Amino acid sequence: MNKILITGASGMLGQSLVKFVTEPELLKGRRDLNLQDLSATKKWFRDKQYDIIIHLAASTNLRLAEKNKKETYCLQADVNKVFLEHCKKLIYISTVPLWLKKEYTKTVYFDSKKRGEDIVLSKDGNAV
Repeated sequence: MNKILITGASGMLGQSLVKFVTEPELLKGRRDLNLQDLSATKKWFRDKQYDIIIHLAASTNLRLAEKNKKETYCLQADVNKVFLEHCKKLIYISTVPLWLKKEYTKTVYFDSKKRGEDIVLSKDGNAV
């Protein structure tokens, strides 16, 4: 049986996904682990290894993302580097890829999601 971790398990997608995954470990929100704190996240992951990490946690409020740039980039991009060290396969649920359009308004939210995708796809076998 695969050892699976799901972040953002208390969100709408997370709640639906856990019904289909056998015995996943769940991070439901900041009360379980604040993924915006890389030091705490690295410490929590120190002795953990997963077959699959499914990263659903995200900052979905676009205004707050703009106001909290550091935290947004951490949660939606930088934390993926930590995940890569602790799993065989990383699945990152991102967003509609607006950056593929000829023109779009660049925001912290979309830029952090794009950066997160790039990090995840830097390792073969991962998925966004």
